[in-house]
Amino acid sequence: FDTSLPSLLSSLDIFFTVWFFSGTAQRSRHLLPIYPLVLVSMFPLAVGIARRVCLVRPLVVGVTATLAIQIAGQSVFGLNYINYVFSGETREQFYERNVPGANSAAWLNREFPEGGKLGFMNRQLAYLLTPPRYMMHPHIQAVIDARPTADDGQAFIMQVRKKGLTHLLLPGDWDRVDSVPGDQTPNFALIGRLAGQGCFRALKKFQTVHISSRTLRGFGSEDLKTADTLFEVVPEHCP
Repeated sequence: FDTSLPSLLSSLDIFFTVWFFSGTAQRSRHLLPIYPLVLVSMFPLAVGIARRVCLVRPLVVGVTATLAIQIAGQSVFGLNYINYVFSGETREQFYERNVPGANSAAWLNREFPEGGKLGFMNRQLAYLLTPPRYMMHPHIQAVIDARPTADDGQAFIMQVRKKGLTHLLLPGDWDRVDSVPGDQTPNFALIGRLAGQGCFRALKKFQTVHISSRTLRGFGSEDLKTADTLFEVVPEHCP
């Protein structure tokens, strides 16, 4: 494996180019895999320049300050997990406190009917749910068209039935129209119409939270109350 500086820089260039032009969401956290390579590649260069211009001490101060800030930030972020390790909190309690919708996943794992299959949208539940399931996310799959612009009820039902889904777990309190997420969410307008026709029957509502900040939660960051609703698909009432 070639670890020379030109090879590392070439790897970084290829990674960034593919990332930028691949059409994926441009989020800075997606660059985390290449940050260590950037530091490894640039640190010898920074040390060489600092020695050449007699600025080694400012470089040491800068590196020390950076490490201190990063360690302090990680310590603040880790308080929540340290509290879990040294308290009597169970894993389920920790999930319910930190993962939106964890209580609905726990209930479904116990009570979901045998032979059924669940469609859900919230990605974090993929790690908690155990019944047969399919994540009908609006942006990272196309088998079930859940985009906000989807408006064909018959096509949607055909896709749901083709995947064998018998139940849907959807964000929002569907007893209150004003609490259901708006037009920036998946095809909830279409789902609302189908529910009004009796195609989807609400079975259970789960109160949960939307966490505004995992890092600042222990310093007064307020969580938002929200809900998830479990629907049963009623084929005889569907278009």
